[in-house]
Amino acid sequence: MVDSVKSFRRNLLRGLIGIIILAVAFVFVFLARDLLLPIFVAFVLAYIFKPLVYTARLKGIPRSVAVMSIVVGLFAFIIISFKLIERALPKGSDRVEKQIRIQYQLNQNANSFLGISEENSEGSFVYKYLHSEIDTMMRVINGILSPTTSDSENVQLVLKSRDNESSKKLLEMLDKNATSNRWLSNDADNLKFESRMPHFGVSKLATWLLLPLVFFFLLIDDGSLLRFFLGFVPNAYFELALTVLERVDKALGHYLRGTALECGAVGLVVTIGLIIFGVDITGAISIGVVAGVLNAIPFLGMIVALIVGIVYVIMLDHATPLIPFLTKDHLILGVCISIGISHLLDNAIFQPLLVGRAVNLHPLGIILTVAASGMAFGVFGILLAIPTVVTVKVCLETIYTGLRDYRLM
Repeated sequence: MVDSVKSFRRNLLRGLIGIIILAVAFVFVFLARDLLLPIFVAFVLAYIFKPLVYTARLKGIPRSVAVMSIVVGLFAFIIISFKLIERALPKGSDRVEKQIRIQYQLNQNANSFLGISEENSEGSFVYKYLHSEIDTMMRVINGILSPTTSDSENVQLVLKSRDNESSKKLLEMLDKNATSNRWLSNDADNLKFESRMPHFGVSKLATWLLLPLVFFFLLIDDGSLLRFFLGFVPNAYFELALTVLERVDKALGHYLRGTALECGAVGLVVTIGLIIFGVDITGAISIGVVAGVLNAIPFLGMIVALIVGIVYVIMLDHATPLIPFLTKDHLILGVCISIGISHLLDNAIFQPLLVGRAVNLHPLGIILTVAASGMAFGVFGILLAIPTVVTVKVCLETIYTGLRDYRLM
């Protein structure tokens, strides 16, 4: 009787200590929530590159040398990628001219699709019932694309000085964008691209400076971090806890490395497809990188990549397709086909082959989990949804099996 009372008190004390630790951890995570995304990215990168460190160690290369080589190579790749994207984006008067052309074509296509004309201002069935949402979205887009007053005046001077058909056409587009645009808001200046860009303070920048440090120390860790956490586990549950951590590590590593390879394959397919349809190599690689990276976001990634690709090809003045009968008019179709084929290959080949059964969940469960996480935590929740489900699933399965095998339940 006395032993059972002591055992009950001991378990109750452990439970209270566990609750206090969880509460403190929750408060800490809430207060340091700005650190979550950089740390999450560092963990993902560490999981992806861990096998390279193990391979280097087997070949006799010191761990520190291997880790430093990986860190330097990765950040060199990131810098080069950003440089390529920067080169692909227009600048100065060329940027303003492309803004004018994109805004004009967007509004013309939207009017045509929605059945809006000078004779029929009410539009089609779709516009009649969704006009409030469509008008709000189009006003925001037009506010972003509309050049500032000074940019508009400067580009007018440049276009008038050229005195050719292309410049006259752009001047007509600029005039129609300003006078015949039903979606041009009166406060469009407040919706300019520059004013809508996020402003990062010093504290925000400092949180991202943690990323390379966390990434470096996770790669160079030889298991001491794991041993530290296992030190808090009672002896009766040590083998079970070790099994749980090993299986979670294996499942997460398989999922994250498989997802990285999957994203790379999707980006490569998109890049090749765009080059075939005539997009310049720099632009095709940039869109391919964007499509590949965004493919990690379930369901939304393909849509965002499609929009980015269409906006870019609209800005192009010429195309050099590899297939003779294709022209610049086929570029938008080329973006849709390239991303569509990459998505089909992703579902049919890349995911089953590269990710395999790391996420052995019903598709409906994945959809509901991603949707709920997105509503609760935004894009960060969407990114974390599947890895979290994988971790919880493996933990529950391993704990249940372990408790039954060790006769602890």
